[in-house]
Amino acid sequence: MGSAARWLFDHTAGWRSPPYSAVKNNIQNFYNTGRTFTNTVAIAAGNQVSNIRFSASDLDNKGILPGNSLNRKLFNLSANTTIAKKLTLEARAQYSSEVNTNRPSHPTFRRMPMPRRTDSHQYGCT
Repeated sequence: MGSAARWLFDHTAGWRSPPYSAVKNNIQNFYNTGRTFTNTVAIAAGNQVSNIRFSASDLDNKGILPGNSLNRKLFNLSANTTIAKKLTLEARAQYSSEVNTNRPSHPTFRRMPMPRRTDSHQYGCT
């Protein structure tokens, strides 16, 4: 008889196959409109002998697949100074934090095996 997911039980007719009809707007209902926002700010100061620079960046991404997002924060600090005529000291530091939710494999191949009669809403798609 197959799995219960492929068969419906009708009290009058018993087990039967579900109707084979395409779900309208199934692909439009599955994919979302993605968006990406990136904000960066930098502060720099210096003179002829020394320089310092600090930057902070924030990336907020919502992917085209349900529940897919990427949030990244990046901080940079660099400084340099001339100690002697032929001697310069330079230092750099970087901190990065990334949160990636529901990273997709390849969205097209993941979606393609779903039959047209399967409603994508049952997989949490809006």
